Amino acid sequence: MVYVLSGEVTVVEGDVATSLRPGDAATFPAGLAVRHCVENRSSAPCRYLVMGTRADTDIITYPDSGKRCVRLRSLDRDLWIDTSGKPTKSPYRD
Repeated sequence: MVYVLSGEVTVVEGDVATSLRPGDAATFPAGLAVRHCVENRSSAPCRYLVMGTRADTDIITYPDSGKRCVRLRSLDRDLWIDTSGKPTKSPYRD
C-alpha cells in the first residue's frame, strides 16, 4: 500500500499511470504479477508511506528482467531465481 503525505506521485501499474495527491492511497493485491512502481514525475519533493506485511517469505516478481526475488526473513540475503526457477544474480550487484 502507498499513502501520499505531500506532493504528487504517479503510480504505474502495467501500462496504466495514475496520479496521487495527499490523502490518496493505492494498494497492490498479493499474488498478482503486474509490474508496479511509484514515480515522482514532478520537480517538487513528495513524501509517501509504503506499507505491507512482514510475511516470513515474500516473492517479488520483476517481469521486465525475468527475475524473481525470494525474500526469506530467516536469511541475511535474498535469493534470486529466473522464471524457470534456476538461481540467478541480483540485478543490484555485480
